[in-house]
Amino acid sequence: MPDKQGKNKALIIGAGTGGLLAAAALSPYFKTVQVVEKDSLPLSPAVRKGVGQAAHLHSLLLGGLQILERFLPGIADDLRQAGSKTLRAGLDQQIHEYGVWLPERDLGFEILAQSRYLLEHVIRNRVARLDNVVIDDHWRIEQLILSTGKTVVGAVGSGDSSDTQELLADLVVDCSGRAGKFVRQLSNFFPDMDRVDEIQSNIVYASAFVDKPQALVGQQENILIIAEPGASAGGALIDVEGNRWCVSLHGRNGVVPPTDPEAWKSFARSLPADRIYQRLTQAEYIHPVSVYKKPLSIWRRFDLMTDFPSGYFPLGDVITSVNPTFGQGMTLGFGHAVALNDAFAAGGSDELIQKHYLKAAADWSQKAWRVCAAYDSSFKGDELSRQKNFQILRSLSLKKQNEAIADPEAHKRLFRQAQMINH
Repeated sequence: MPDKQGKNKALIIGAGTGGLLAAAALSPYFKTVQVVEKDSLPLSPAVRKGVGQAAHLHSLLLGGLQILERFLPGIADDLRQAGSKTLRAGLDQQIHEYGVWLPERDLGFEILAQSRYLLEHVIRNRVARLDNVVIDDHWRIEQLILSTGKTVVGAVGSGDSSDTQELLADLVVDCSGRAGKFVRQLSNFFPDMDRVDEIQSNIVYASAFVDKPQALVGQQENILIIAEPGASAGGALIDVEGNRWCVSLHGRNGVVPPTDPEAWKSFARSLPADRIYQRLTQAEYIHPVSVYKKPLSIWRRFDLMTDFPSGYFPLGDVITSVNPTFGQGMTLGFGHAVALNDAFAAGGSDELIQKHYLKAAADWSQKAWRVCAAYDSSFKGDELSRQKNFQILRSLSLKKQNEAIADPEAHKRLFRQAQMINH
């Protein structure tokens, strides 16, 4: 284990997947890593209140799985034992975009598919086994503690006792989510904290777990049908544990999927291709439909600030929250954890470590943001602007698709890019 560099304690606010992996990333460099979470953390895989998208489809990109393996070796086996499904890239995946299905071809990779809450449960169990990591639930953090030198030195909150306490730390990692509660607090002292790039996503998801028919129990698949301007409806289906599919249908620019299970199933017919609808007609049972709204994608530009609070390390959705269509969110947060680990591994002064981190985290954000911005631009503006942006994006996408259809190596490159492999 590397030297602790004299650091006593890191405090991480938020025990989602990003916060948990941040704990694993910092574990070699601190004597104690404390993760605090306002929710009650379930003992078995279950939806919890603090994760707004827990009941929706989440893709664990292969790049994300590789990062998990870096910090938690053997976790892929843990996930399989817990019920994750193994999908063969290119064969069990079916992707439809701009009227074209990508070819069925073995790309030589395997992807793990599971519910969001099973993934978090397995990660949490592994991180909790690290000897210097403590995970405490029922902690509501009210505000950060700032020293006279405008350094973040901890947080104020209340645990089970309900008495307000100070949690002092050498470093605070903010994984509290896209709302940016603590960013707003810090903006009172650091005016540049509110510098944000925004893109209108105007997307509404309606998702449900669906019991598979017995005839399809042995067939694992992931279907992605990307919404197109003019259609404004898309969806995804993926196998998860328990012989179920997780299916998310979405609409844009005022198109809202219904929540009645039968109407929701019928909505799937409005997608640019009918493959998800065909699966749903065979379903044994459709569980209650959950809705999630995503009006904006945001990127807080901490990397461009000239005056930034020492001791404060934002991570995940606090920095960048993007359109969920391409499944980049969790892997982006994992990438930020890589940046955190790399910054401490490189060493140097506290200021240099923080600067290194913010730059590397921004590099991860940029990769996801480019995809999100290009896609969302084809849905915004007046009709003429939308059509122009759509035609540009469609031409680029079809060029890549045609290359992938003709050349297996081009297909692999497209897959690796989509899966955020080898950042």
